[in-house]
Amino acid sequence: MVDPRLVQAYVGSLYRVFPPGSAEHVLRIGQRHPAFDAWLGGASRRSWVVLTAWNPGSVPRPEEENVAAQRALTEVLERAGLVVWPARGESPERDWVEESLCVLDLDREQARSLARRFGQVAVVQGEVGGEARLVLVD
Repeated sequence: MVDPRLVQAYVGSLYRVFPPGSAEHVLRIGQRHPAFDAWLGGASRRSWVVLTAWNPGSVPRPEEENVAAQRALTEVLERAGLVVWPARGESPERDWVEESLCVLDLDREQARSLARRFGQVAVVQGEVGGEARLVLVD
C-alpha cells in the first residue's frame, strides 16, 4: 500500500508540460485543463501521461543516476515512436522537482508498465475533456 502522505504530496504537486511551439501548461490532479485540451485537440491527440524515471519509489537519489535513468526512459519511448514532450513535477510545499516526460496517446496500462519498469509509484494521466488523475502503478 502506498503511504497516504505520499499520495497527498503527488496530488498537491504541479505538473508542468512544455509542448513545442506552445506556452507551458500547468496540470493539476483533479482539475480540467481546457487550454491544454484545445492544444492537444489541435494536434489530433486524445490523451496524455506524465511520467518520470527520477527517484524510484519516491526515494531521492543522486542527480547523475536520475539523469541516466531519464535518458533510458526517453530512449524507450522514442524507439516506440511515441510523441514525447519535456515536463516537470514540482511540489510547491516541499523542495521537490523532478524532470518528467509528457507522452501522448499512451494507454493507461502501457503507462503503468513503463512506470513499474522504472521503479515509479504512480503516473499522472488525462484525456481531452477530462480531469487529470493520479494512477497508482500497483
